[in-house]
Amino acid sequence: KMLFENITPQTITVLEQMVRDTLETYEPRANIIEVVVSGNEDSNRVNISILFNVINRQEPVSIDVVLDRVR
Repeated sequence: KMLFENITPQTITVLEQMVRDTLETYEPRANIIEVVVSGNEDSNRVNISILFNVINRQEPVSIDVVLDRVR
């Protein structure tokens, strides 16, 4: 859906919300604490950091994902 979009502040905001919505829909056991999306237009890369905890667990879990567009 966002594959060919330029990396702009608006795109980053939309991606953050899409990640949050997807996690809330498909992983109800996770309590999302924070979703941070940052983009690097020069390298066609988007970094996504997700901080969450599993329901009934105290310790937070962090996941970092890098999306690279291949030309």
